[in-house]
Amino acid sequence: MSRIERLLNLTSALLHTGRPLRAEDIHGTIPGYPEDKTSFRRQFERDKDALRQLGLPLTTESVDGGVDEAQFGYRIRQDEYFLRDPGLTPDELSALHLAAQKVRYGSDPTTNALWKLGRPVDADPSEEADREVVEAAAALPSEGPLALLFESIAGRRAISFTYKSERRTVAGRRLAFRNGHWYLTAFDPARNDDRSFRVDRMDPPVELSTEEFVVPDAAPEAAPRQGNPFDAPWELGDNRAVVAEVLLDHPHSTWARGRLGDSAVVRTNDDGGAVFRLQVRNVDAFRSFVLGFLDHAEVLSPPEFREELLVWVQQGLGDHVGVAAEQEYP
Repeated sequence: MSRIERLLNLTSALLHTGRPLRAEDIHGTIPGYPEDKTSFRRQFERDKDALRQLGLPLTTESVDGGVDEAQFGYRIRQDEYFLRDPGLTPDELSALHLAAQKVRYGSDPTTNALWKLGRPVDADPSEEADREVVEAAAALPSEGPLALLFESIAGRRAISFTYKSERRTVAGRRLAFRNGHWYLTAFDPARNDDRSFRVDRMDPPVELSTEEFVVPDAAPEAAPRQGNPFDAPWELGDNRAVVAEVLLDHPHSTWARGRLGDSAVVRTNDDGGAVFRLQVRNVDAFRSFVLGFLDHAEVLSPPEFREELLVWVQQGLGDHVGVAAEQEYP
């Protein structure tokens, strides 16, 4: 039995048990472990570490009030494991499916399976195994505290870590992957301002608060400025620059204005949306920027960019998303 299969069996058992499972219970019920108790204990400790590194909320609990190691059990609480229903529409689920197919997260296949979100709601589960796997367009490395950082942003909870030998407690705004590294943009109440942190430079322990934290609105001057190639990847490359115009809905247009600058704004509509003009040399980076806004963005020009985006989406998800894309980009 492979390690992946054993970990999946262990996760299922810990997730659906009505009581904490002792190590001896796991040894007797989960296949794939060695018979020798010492070897089992070493393997089980490695498996527990693997589950926790994947972000699974594995807890250790006392069984029958015992105080020695044999009286402790393990389980994964369902209320901490399952995501709350975010109320996504079919088109939003399809966009998640496209992202999961096109972006490979980490190098471990178990990580890909656990982070693969968003299957089209009308897909037949029996046909999933027969579907052609879409070739990934990008690979993102996984780093230890990413799961906690995502949870901090989604749950509006403060997170603490050591950075440059100083303990910091911040409220995360967003995570971004740029130039080979993950970055956290967060509000630092001690400085009453936003700060950016490179995730691989965070030192443990990384701890998530149990209380909700109200993150103040970002100041426009805190956003990256236009013209910095570090923040405008669509401007990088040796290709001829092509002028592209994108319509963004409000309030996304407000964020984009702070990032791109007023000089990029062609016009502002009565509903708060705005049209932005960009110099594009890297079409793939431009496409990623547009898709980040889901259905709140529309490529106005040039026509070939609109057509390429439609073809790319159709190839990525097939007819399910192709029909929706044709309706949005006639």
